[in-house]
Amino acid sequence: MNPRSWPRSARARGLGLLVTALALLMACRVPRRITIVIGPTATPVPSPAALATQPPTAPVSRPPSPTAPATPTPAVAGVGSPSPTATATPSPTVAHQVTPGEPRYAERLWDATCEQSATQGPPIVPLRGDDYFVNLYERPFDPETQAHYAPELDIRRADIGADGEWVYVTLELVGPPPQGQPTAVAYGVELDLDIDGRGEWLLWAHAPFSTEWQVAGVRLFHDTNDDVGQVRACRADPPQRGDSYDALVFDAGQGPDPDAAWVRWVPKTRPQVQFALHYPVIDRDPAFMWWVWADRGVDQPAWMDYHDHFRPEEAGSPFPNNRYYPAKAVARVDNTCHWVFGFQPTGDEPCICAGNFPTRTPSPTPTFTPTPPPPKARIVGYFCKDRNDNKTCDPATEGVSGMGVALHYGPCGSPGGVYATAVSGNDGKFVLQAPPGVWCLIPDRNLWVPARQVVSISPGVTSVGPFYFMYR
Repeated sequence: MNPRSWPRSARARGLGLLVTALALLMACRVPRRITIVIGPTATPVPSPAALATQPPTAPVSRPPSPTAPATPTPAVAGVGSPSPTATATPSPTVAHQVTPGEPRYAERLWDATCEQSATQGPPIVPLRGDDYFVNLYERPFDPETQAHYAPELDIRRADIGADGEWVYVTLELVGPPPQGQPTAVAYGVELDLDIDGRGEWLLWAHAPFSTEWQVAGVRLFHDTNDDVGQVRACRADPPQRGDSYDALVFDAGQGPDPDAAWVRWVPKTRPQVQFALHYPVIDRDPAFMWWVWADRGVDQPAWMDYHDHFRPEEAGSPFPNNRYYPAKAVARVDNTCHWVFGFQPTGDEPCICAGNFPTRTPSPTPTFTPTPPPPKARIVGYFCKDRNDNKTCDPATEGVSGMGVALHYGPCGSPGGVYATAVSGNDGKFVLQAPPGVWCLIPDRNLWVPARQVVSISPGVTSVGPFYFMYR
């Protein structure tokens, strides 16, 4: 029968049945759409095949909740379409002007170790080198039990030197940790510029380090009000009342001098932590005292000196015959006594390491005739501004007055303390005197070319120079 001859109502019912059948047929052929929600839960997400075999579940009726403002969801790589994300603030780029070279050393400082004691089993007891009352610690082990020995915390020796641009300090450790390089350890260097037993500068760096020079993880602190050490420098007088190292002047390249402080790791059987401090930061101070730290236990620059922060019963003692035994709040810490740089110690310097120092008592009956010192030679030089850019100095028209210059002991590659100073006159001229030897001229300001000059004086010579310092 021709469907066109059917009544209108019959034709409508037939067309509806046909559309319904086609819809069911298409639904069977189109894959089911599966939505996977990625969230913090660790529950495994079923595979599409597994979901296809599961019976459908009835929707759960939930009461309506208050509408909250929509929060943009960060896009997840490879999931869904990207959504707006907040732009991360990039870290400031550090533009370095100078980079440390290879260290040069002038002084060496040996430290006690617990290496031998650690082989005898717990508790580890230092043979020497620990005295809470003078802020001296030899505690490279856990508190309370004193059982676990950390060779990466045990300082074996330290070396210091300078090349005119950098002060280098190297800590040699007893050994590396099992993982090959220390982590979560702070290594540090304290400098006492006015030689009063109180540190003014603290170089503090947290491992791990690269084998190349880096500023990451390096901080430089300064005590602006001279309260490190409290009332009695080098003597315990807790509780702490001051703020110790109160100014952070360098933090991983951020600060007035982006090249102020660097560190690197030297992997060896006796590994080393090497520091480089930009010498201008301390105004190229030629003579000071210094000491070093390895610290995983306290690690608080603002609490130094530690014996001023902790009472003896809080700090504990590593010695079983001491009433404060065992080590408590001050553990996993090693440091050295204070030593000198740039001058000959007398033994009267505060906190100085014990040693054999020359006596200052003159002999009442000298048995020798002193040799007269050799005659001094005049050292002549000029400060000039090269106004006509001809790379020569004309003192009459280009001399710069009021410029300071210091004559240092030794060659410029490793200058020592200051022997004499001078200031240029109206024509830029300065004059110094020194006996025969090798010396180094260093201007006060770091803007002259060259930055320093070697002066060699032979016996019998009465005058050397002129030496020129110029800038354009």
